[in-house]
Amino acid sequence: MSELSENQEELRKSIQKSSMIWALVSAVIVGAIAYWLLGGQEQIIRMVATLAIGGATGFLMFRQNFNSRAKSSKCTKCSAVFSISRTNREETLVSCEEKSEKEKLDEGGTRLTVWSEEKFDVVETYTCSSCQEISTKEFQITRTKDKVVTEKGAPKSKGPKKVDRKSDKNGIK
Repeated sequence: MSELSENQEELRKSIQKSSMIWALVSAVIVGAIAYWLLGGQEQIIRMVATLAIGGATGFLMFRQNFNSRAKSSKCTKCSAVFSISRTNREETLVSCEEKSEKEKLDEGGTRLTVWSEEKFDVVETYTCSSCQEISTKEFQITRTKDKVVTEKGAPKSKGPKKVDRKSDKNGIK
């Protein structure tokens, strides 16, 4: 690989660090699951298999994440690697709508959920550090804001419910 500029090296290190974090997190999670699933095995087999499975998962996750992010940071115009970075992000509020949802509860009351839903047009600007090519990406996002949940008419609990054994569906008396 040719010499990278300071900006390109900084971006490469950032991608490498993020990929390493995701690799470690996934290795620990998959390793813990493997350790739990191998609970009936001898301790040495359990440890070796956990390390092997966790290590392989971490390695594969690092490669997949790093390669994917490195590919997206390559300029399509000049083919410089680690050169595309986001330089600006603008969000414009398109609409704000009040929404509500009413739900019947098993205890006889109702649950009312009220919130605001905001829609934004987003424009992200990306710049190549080598050739200064500027590209944009436009999309829309939705955010939920000020969510309030209230319950009405639900009876107060007076301890455990009594079960009528005569009408039990399983036929137990």
